[in-house]
Amino acid sequence: MITNLSQRLRLVASALTCATTILLSLPAQADMTTYRYGNGVTATGVLPLDLDFYETEPACPAPRPTVLLIHGGGFRDGSRKDAPLIQLAEFLNANGYNAASMDYRLMRDTPRPTLTVAPDFQGRDAQLTAASAAFEDTAMAMRWLADNAQILCVDPTQIILWGESAGAIAALYAAYALDTTATQRPTPIAVVSFWGGFLPHDNLKRGDPSLFLLHGSADVTVPVDQSVSLAKAAHSRGIPVHIHQVIDAGHGFAAIDPFELTLNETPLMDHILRFLQAAQTGQVFKSRATEGQNPK
Repeated sequence: MITNLSQRLRLVASALTCATTILLSLPAQADMTTYRYGNGVTATGVLPLDLDFYETEPACPAPRPTVLLIHGGGFRDGSRKDAPLIQLAEFLNANGYNAASMDYRLMRDTPRPTLTVAPDFQGRDAQLTAASAAFEDTAMAMRWLADNAQILCVDPTQIILWGESAGAIAALYAAYALDTTATQRPTPIAVVSFWGGFLPHDNLKRGDPSLFLLHGSADVTVPVDQSVSLAKAAHSRGIPVHIHQVIDAGHGFAAIDPFELTLNETPLMDHILRFLQAAQTGQVFKSRATEGQNPK
């Protein structure tokens, strides 16, 4: 269910706009293919929408779990080719996952989505309209992956959403908040949210996808309380959830390098892999809240 949260979402989106993303060093380009996953309606016509698909290997002995990566940027900017997303895609490929990094309609595209997040602001607040378009485009990319599963060696029952900042908000809405809308998409098995966390709690229900939240405790762009309260709400509904706070860290990859974090002397990314593997196999993942220092 989508509730009328125009004011709250506007504040979050506005804060995201003010955040400056500093990219990690660009890793070696992984093998990937660019595909057109759909078209988005804008005020001036139709905008082609692309994603970059990273496959683990050309051979396909069995359909593989697939992670859809969604960039941040306050619904104003950002790209599927942002360096941290390429690094994540390579990491996922090395661990047996396909990865797809998607673009979506932004404010500058003057999108005209059919989905509405806040009906009383729809068409009058450009950033909220762009957020609605991002949620709609995320669902479209999920459908495209499922429709092309045989060609791409994708297991359509094992799709995972992984977003950062505004992209995390898009992942959360696409996973949990579209059930009562006409927007169709395959059900993901898990969501990973990096410094996002904004979602009305009444969209959560027992049986929803597992949730992993990473957030800096000193984030002034999207306050960590957004993720903390979301984790509590998910846990209260029986949804497996892991929230990890990075002490004194701010917002974005400039403030947090997930590949440098450890938890009990184990890389945090290994914990995320275990979380995803539990979601894939249907194992009971014990909800937990952890915190650690930022090595930066």
